[in-house]
Amino acid sequence: MTRKKICVVIPGMSDGGAQKQCIHFLNELQKSDDVDVTLIYFHAGVHDTLLDRGRLNVIRMPVSSNYDPRNILKLRALIRKIKPAILMTWLHNCDVLGFFVRRAVPGLRWVMTERDSSYPRDPRYILRRILGRYADAIVANSDKGRDYWARVRPHGTLRVVSNIVHVASSGGGIAPSGRVATIGRLEPQKNPMTVIRAFCRLASGRPDLDFVVIGQGSQREALEDEVRSSGADISFLGFRSDVDRQIAEAGVLVSMSHHEGLPNVMLESVAGDRLVVASDIPEHRALLGDDYPFLVSAREDPERVAEAVSAALDVRADTTPLTHARARLASMTPKAVVAAYREIFDSVGGVRQ
Repeated sequence: MTRKKICVVIPGMSDGGAQKQCIHFLNELQKSDDVDVTLIYFHAGVHDTLLDRGRLNVIRMPVSSNYDPRNILKLRALIRKIKPAILMTWLHNCDVLGFFVRRAVPGLRWVMTERDSSYPRDPRYILRRILGRYADAIVANSDKGRDYWARVRPHGTLRVVSNIVHVASSGGGIAPSGRVATIGRLEPQKNPMTVIRAFCRLASGRPDLDFVVIGQGSQREALEDEVRSSGADISFLGFRSDVDRQIAEAGVLVSMSHHEGLPNVMLESVAGDRLVVASDIPEHRALLGDDYPFLVSAREDPERVAEAVSAALDVRADTTPLTHARARLASMTPKAVVAAYREIFDSVGGVRQ
């Protein structure tokens, strides 16, 4: 039996949905008897312990910076030694490396992943978009992410493959509580300041509720200042590895992101039978359905967010609104998602070096 060699490159397994999805993907892909999988990464991260290394060839490539041009030569040398048929890149700095290595190694095929749907006008992302057009395949995790690339007419295949979700409910039969939680990176894209201001409004009149913020990021200090000035009692728990447990202990989850790919926390909340109050963006609507009652169109208005949270809390034991999302999750099992990627790998070809 001919075994296909696949090499996955990612900066590291730090705190982020893309990193966690890469781990889910690798853990399932390595179960295939007809593939040899190599992971190349640069930095240690908080999600390292989730990775099953049993059938992986894992290489840590030392770098002084994710943007050091010498990384191209280092990665090219490793690829020539490993001799994979497919190079798969995750996250923007590795995508830039993928372009140059693909050009330098005859017969290699390059599959690039898209985990978001919008980027700032930053030279790094502009360069990625210019070079990414030449990938043999671009695989987005949302229709919006696919549309981002369709506008630049990529040379290769453009596909959508959903995130991996372990569908078994993480709620464990626990009744939804009076805890309101937001989970995610505390960065502008996630719009955490609006969520915090909504929490502060609710906390002033709802002593029966418990508010928690889970995650790290550049806006944490500003968010804590906002809470102190309001006098509200809101807990900042930082990064947590037990996200399933945090979701199970909540009554309602809140996400007011400006844009997404296919958000892990949203998927995990649905799997855990917890209502979510979400910004009305295409990525959330695609998962939750057009009729989902707790989508907030005025995502930068704390009062509107607070009203939606109150409405969700009033009916938090009734998860009927999640019916559409549960149907979506049924196709996001590890086996189904990896099978979709395997089809893409076969379609782009590639030869052993």
